Parts: sequence; structure tokens; C-alpha cells
Amino acid sequence: MSTVRLGIIGVGTIGSFHISNIKQLSNCKLTAICDIDPAALERQKENAGDAAHFNTSEALLDSGLVDGVIIATPHYFHVP
Repeated sequence: MSTVRLGIIGVGTIGSFHISNIKQLSNCKLTAICDIDPAALERQKENAGDAAHFNTSEALLDSGLVDGVIIATPHYFHVP
């Protein structure tokens, strides 16, 4: 089975749990993270390893670095 490249949109409290959980999966790799808050991205720098950082979800999706994403933003931001 090939490795699934995952990105996380929103790396606050819930997103940080997803980062830790993805790292435990043998068939997935965290390749990108995104948050509109630069401080949130900075806090996850070490935890996210070599994952690319983006400040917009559009940039992450357009990067070609992910096969799928986890949306870990507050529910009212999911649609945009």
C-alpha cells in the first residue's frame, strides 16, 4: 500500500492532536499544515517535522503536496 500524504487545515488545539495521531500511522505522512495565524504555525513547527507550512487553505490545496486534508478549524470556518 502506498503512503497517503495528508495536510491539516487549522493547527490549533484539535489540529495539534491530529498531527500527533498522523505521526503514529504507518501508511500516512503529514506533508503540509495550514493556519491563518502565524503564531499557530510557529507553535507546530517542531511537532510537524518537515511538513510544508501555508497561511491559506487555497495555497495548501494548490501545492500538490497532499492527497487529502483534515479540516480542524472551528465548525463555522468549514464552509469557506
